[in-house]
Amino acid sequence: METTDYCFSFFRKPIQNVEPIRAVSIVDVYRYIIGHYAQAQTEALRLMQSSLEAKKYKVTHFDYCTFSGLFRKQNLHGISSRFFLFLLFPVRSGCKSVRW
Repeated sequence: METTDYCFSFFRKPIQNVEPIRAVSIVDVYRYIIGHYAQAQTEALRLMQSSLEAKKYKVTHFDYCTFSGLFRKQNLHGISSRFFLFLLFPVRSGCKSVRW
């Protein structure tokens, strides 16, 4: 993986995979989220009743990113570049809380 102007590392499932496949930008992640790439897994996850079952499913069926920087390997010693990402969410008037 080359260090580029991108912000963070992208890893293929499962979560035990510590080798990134490429560097991605926030736009790439947005396209991944709204695209068809994880649609089947997301739909299966939404049907699950048990939170324990859902947690186990997520770690084995979803690709993931390290939003804190670029990594050669996912661990404290593998970081190539550290970045900070701040996401601002607009809050509608009258909304008392944000559900995560």
